[in-house]
Amino acid sequence: DDAEDDAEDDAEDDAEDDAEDDAEDDAEDDAEDDAEDDAEDDAEDDAEDDAEDDAEDDAEDDGEDDAEDDAEDDGEDDAEDSLDYDDLSSIEVALESLIDDVFEVAFDASGDVIARNELLLLVDDDDLPKLDQLDRWQQIERESLPRFESTLIRLEVPNNQPLDSALLAVRDLVPNASIDYNHGYEITRSEPSEIDSLVQTTASAGYKHSEVLLSADLRIGVIDSGVLDTHDALRHSNIQNRSFLSNARRRETRHGTAVASLLIGHSEQLIGMTPNAELFAAEAFFDDPQLGLVSTSFNLVRALEWMAENEVHVVNMSLTGPDNEVLQRALELVSEEDIIIVAAAGNEGPAAPPLYPAAYPNVLAVTAIDEQSRPFLRAVRGPHLDFAAPGVRVMVADGAKASGYRQATGTSFAAPVIAALVLHYQQANPSMPRSDLIEIMRKDTIDLGPVGHDSTFGWGLAGSSLRAASRTQK
Repeated sequence: DDAEDDAEDDAEDDAEDDAEDDAEDDAEDDAEDDAEDDAEDDAEDDAEDDAEDDAEDDAEDDGEDDAEDDAEDDGEDDAEDSLDYDDLSSIEVALESLIDDVFEVAFDASGDVIARNELLLLVDDDDLPKLDQLDRWQQIERESLPRFESTLIRLEVPNNQPLDSALLAVRDLVPNASIDYNHGYEITRSEPSEIDSLVQTTASAGYKHSEVLLSADLRIGVIDSGVLDTHDALRHSNIQNRSFLSNARRRETRHGTAVASLLIGHSEQLIGMTPNAELFAAEAFFDDPQLGLVSTSFNLVRALEWMAENEVHVVNMSLTGPDNEVLQRALELVSEEDIIIVAAAGNEGPAAPPLYPAAYPNVLAVTAIDEQSRPFLRAVRGPHLDFAAPGVRVMVADGAKASGYRQATGTSFAAPVIAALVLHYQQANPSMPRSDLIEIMRKDTIDLGPVGHDSTFGWGLAGSSLRAASRTQK
């Protein structure tokens, strides 16, 4: 009996325990289910609330945006209404000037800098209608050059056409025109240096001022960077300035001011070769952060036409670059008016090929020598050289300072000496043809190298008869 009772008690206890465990498990399961349901409900509620909030926010944002847009539109309309036609035209012209003056660099087959996707045309006015066939080609800029009886055009080539094939196609279309790339040209800057005992003014470099060179009836042109006409050496000089740059370009005045001072400088520190002459200064070079002082064929041709228009006697071009058909034609047109062109040979070194415009046959190419008549080591050499002149450690006006002076070295600073001498021979022989005048200059030299013409000094040191110190010709 006891055993049976114990067994029954154990069975009852087990049953009770199982029932309690089941009840606890059920309670836990119910609690977990309730918690999960509550969490899901909360999540759904939160999602609905977020969606409603987002919808409200979007509606508010849309409303605010619409209101702002309406306000902006009203403001633009009011601004447009307040502008007259002339104001709008001025703004459009300014914007077009900024866009047109962008100089995007590319390179031609010779590695020379050119304007990307651009051709330059110098067209006789009678041939202009032929260009109407280029209906998909944009004329970036077009300028009438009355003195040349021509029109100068910057032509943008469509992106899908190679530039070299475009050049050939346009040449076939207008065979009588001068057409080429819009090449870049440069000015070689001399490093700033302090004045020392070896510095020489142009006057003390050995030339005396003849009565002809002191005459007031002389007109000389310079195509360069800007000229600081408020400098002490130039503020009493007769200067006609014209810029061929847009307002967007960075001006530079050191090089142009230095060249101008060698010609017409007039101060206690420096007397130029032709201090009483009238200078026509064409600003054609701008300061590019990557390329330095740079100009284009387009600007140089425009400047040359301005020189012809003002009937200058000689033009100084202390600049170098590649051969260009349009520039060459412009130089020919200027020469036909008995204007003599003088150009620096360049500072690329004796092994460099000839540079232009100095290498053109109708241009006088000038190299530089030092105070002991030794050649400037970095000067370009070749059979195209015409004359040598002082150009090493010469004193020039510093365009960075209103009253400063500095040393300068290079063929850029020898060329102005020859330009001034051209005026002397030209004014002393006013009716003499250009070719005879140059022949006289060739004979009035001091031969510095091998007898006769050579590739280092040309015909020699120019202006023998105007040398202050007597020297014997070979």
